[in-house]
Amino acid sequence: MQNNNFTFHIEYDKSRNSILKYSINDKLKTEVKTIPFLKPIYLLKKDVINLKFDTNKFKQSQETIKSSLNEEIIKITPTDSSSFEELKELIHIYSLKTFEFDLNESNTYTIQNNLKIGKEISYKNSKIISLDIETIGTESKQEINLISLSSYSKEYSNKVLVNEDKLSMKFKRLKEENLEFDEDFELIWCRNEEELLKELKKDILNFQPQFILGWNVIGFDFKVIKERCNKYNIEFNFSNFNGETRMKVSNDFFGKNSLSFPGMLVLDCIQLLKTNYIQFDDYKLNSVAKAVLGDTKIDLDESEDSDFSIAEKIKTIEHNWNTNPKKLIWYNYKDSTLVLDIVKELGLLDLMFQRSIITQTIFERIQSPIAILDQMYLKELHKQNYVANTHYPNQSTTPIKGAHVIDPKSGIYKDIVVFDFASLYPSLMITFNIDPFTYSEEGEIVAPNDAKFNKEKGILPKILEKLFNLRVQAKKEKNSIKSHALKITMNSFYGAMASPKARYYNKHLAEAITAFGRECLLQAKEFLEHKELKVIYGDTDSVFVEMDFESKTSKEDKKNQILKVEHEINSHFKDWVKNKYGVDSFLKIEGEKLFERFFIATKKRYVGLDENNELQIIGLEAIRGDWTPLAQKFQIELINQIFNDSSKEDLKKFIHNYIVELKAGKHDEDLVYTKKITKSLSEYTKTTPPHVKAAREISNFNGRVVKYVMNKQGPKHISLFDNTTMEYDYEHYID
Repeated sequence: MQNNNFTFHIEYDKSRNSILKYSINDKLKTEVKTIPFLKPIYLLKKDVINLKFDTNKFKQSQETIKSSLNEEIIKITPTDSSSFEELKELIHIYSLKTFEFDLNESNTYTIQNNLKIGKEISYKNSKIISLDIETIGTESKQEINLISLSSYSKEYSNKVLVNEDKLSMKFKRLKEENLEFDEDFELIWCRNEEELLKELKKDILNFQPQFILGWNVIGFDFKVIKERCNKYNIEFNFSNFNGETRMKVSNDFFGKNSLSFPGMLVLDCIQLLKTNYIQFDDYKLNSVAKAVLGDTKIDLDESEDSDFSIAEKIKTIEHNWNTNPKKLIWYNYKDSTLVLDIVKELGLLDLMFQRSIITQTIFERIQSPIAILDQMYLKELHKQNYVANTHYPNQSTTPIKGAHVIDPKSGIYKDIVVFDFASLYPSLMITFNIDPFTYSEEGEIVAPNDAKFNKEKGILPKILEKLFNLRVQAKKEKNSIKSHALKITMNSFYGAMASPKARYYNKHLAEAITAFGRECLLQAKEFLEHKELKVIYGDTDSVFVEMDFESKTSKEDKKNQILKVEHEINSHFKDWVKNKYGVDSFLKIEGEKLFERFFIATKKRYVGLDENNELQIIGLEAIRGDWTPLAQKFQIELINQIFNDSSKEDLKKFIHNYIVELKAGKHDEDLVYTKKITKSLSEYTKTTPPHVKAAREISNFNGRVVKYVMNKQGPKHISLFDNTTMEYDYEHYID
């Protein structure tokens, strides 16, 4: 029977020995299904025979199950929770070898039952709230004065909850005037913070969304909400369903946070962006909104400088609360709507839904490539009556030998074509049948690092081939979100295989993938040079080739010549792979880009002018967020001068004029460095970079990005630099 619901959340209720499966139905409501479940345990058959388990306490399966070493396995299912605990104790006492014992109950249930996620879904088919709070007080004791709640749903009335107890007497009359807000949202006046929190809880319970979104919504908003709920003995649970609230706030500087209520997931949009490899110079809400929407937060006197301490930000909020509360209310509300608009514009939730459906992995787990691989791989493994080993995270820190880089031939060129291997690592895994269960000393396929693999098709290559075909179909249908979801999933598998945290970690196996990659890159170089084409650079999966086009060659003729080389190199690889390894090649090389003008300095630092007259810059100061706007502008203008065939004299004049203007103060607004802090300030002990020195000038610094300038005395935080009494170090900027 077809499942018309979308399953997005599963948890285990230990008190009832049951799985709670939460789904979104056709009416956008959350349904919960309670399924009795006790986790089975896989043990070696010989151990089960020796221990003579009580069959009244433990049910033994009759199916034939094997391990990766072809050991015979018995599946033992306890009849109740006390039997389960007894079995765990026996495992400990006798040091019994287990299989997949590390999986928790909900993961075990989804894998063993080959859980189907359900129907296709989009953000329009779910109930979502965006939440944002503002606080006043001190960093150690923040009190909530505003909470904004907004949604896509027509059934929901957007609102801002106001703690009027903290509103100054001067503005109490605003309550009576009701602060006209053009019906964008409703103002809910609460007598104090306790009433504010109760109103928040009532509102969420009434609407019962499946997802709550926000910007750092777990690490800040809900962290504070939980602290304040505890103060008033308000239960920190915003769900109508029975179950457990699960919250994890990492103390690690760059750790991941998580929060779920029964049948409700809280999603930090910063983590969603990073999980889906959507990159920005920084992840401040204002910066992302500007880049994605062309919109910004409401300005509160530079409170959005991310290198300001929390105490300073609270001070700014409190100042606006006391002097212009209407503006602060708008500010708070707009933050919540910007989050919704960014998610909608980027298709973030739809991308997550697609990844969940494609991988048949519960929504809350798809932020982890390792969890996805576990789900997809183990489901297929169980169909073949095999089980995997229990996973104990590997402590190995020995780096894996990575990709190859062909040394660049520095210089300025015309007509450079970039030939790319499409999805190189997934293609290699399919071609050479790279899989944990095909890895064998007797394997017929021998990798350049001497790892060996059997030719009988493995589970992972089958999964990847299926995903490849789905992506081809998605491209034909022009479904960019689905195509991107598939690409992310395929490319994540190498990372999951190469991580010591993964069940399938095998350094020799992972290095086989990169070794094949290095061999293929060099083979492409050799073939192209044999065709008397000049290879000027290569990196991982790309080869940069100087094409010998005639000066009057049309765009169409250039395209045809590129396609001819593309066809020839793919034919070569088909023959080469077959002749050397005895397998069919799944590799595909495409002439992805044509740069009419191109300059390369060193490895991973180049710039090209494409057919559309647009600059594409990699690794140079012009695109690096940690360089000054001055360096960026200068480099782009210099590149344009070079690509426009300016003479040496013209270039000297351009550089001289720039230096004169700089010393005259005409570029002072472009002298600010913006650099990221990669660890806590106390951890910088061996060396102290300039941006760390600048950050240490700010008391209680709590940011991740520092803005500073260089003056005659060294680095100075931008908030402390006074150009009337301090001098820029222009010589530093010239150097």
